[in-house]
Amino acid sequence: MKYADLLPALLAKNLVQTRPPPPAPAVLPTWYRSDLTCAFHQGAPGHDVERCYAFKKAVQELIHNKVLSFKDENPNIRNNPLPNHGSSVHFIQSCQEASTILSIKDIKTPLVPIHSKMCEAKLFSHDHATCKECLKDPQGCSRVQEDIQRLMDKGELVVTKKSEDVCVIVPEFNVSDRLEMIYNSGEPTVTPLVICVPGPMPYTSL
Repeated sequence: MKYADLLPALLAKNLVQTRPPPPAPAVLPTWYRSDLTCAFHQGAPGHDVERCYAFKKAVQELIHNKVLSFKDENPNIRNNPLPNHGSSVHFIQSCQEASTILSIKDIKTPLVPIHSKMCEAKLFSHDHATCKECLKDPQGCSRVQEDIQRLMDKGELVVTKKSEDVCVIVPEFNVSDRLEMIYNSGEPTVTPLVICVPGPMPYTSL
């Protein structure tokens, strides 16, 4: 997608801030374009946002920190691997190495430490130190189990089982601060240039 389309979304989420125009160089470099202006540098001439290395670096840092992600809405083999064949089952694959756990009762990992981390992230509110059930049972009280089960039902918490060990994947909780940009890789990002060759000039006689 174009950086010009990405910049307004990042500004609206307050993930980047525009920068003041840099001073004009005494000797203009070869890449300097006086006919272009950069929205990231508050309309400074010399380049546009598509060629702004400072903005590209800021975008790369957001991606590296997992604050910014992209999702392609163009159909591909990952997003749409098979057509919908109805309710019939055509293929079943058995995987013995790892499987997803859907019920809180099948988790062997202690739930109280996990729930306490969620409370620290202000996802839930519960005082484990004063809860008698949480103090004696590592799986916690009914409220702890209901909170974690609710996240599992929503798909926000994934619990997988590998052999006899249970590995719990706890997502980061600053989901509201993230930004996922939707783009379509099937659409061209550059307007094509069409050159029409002139035809023969009309005339009435030689």
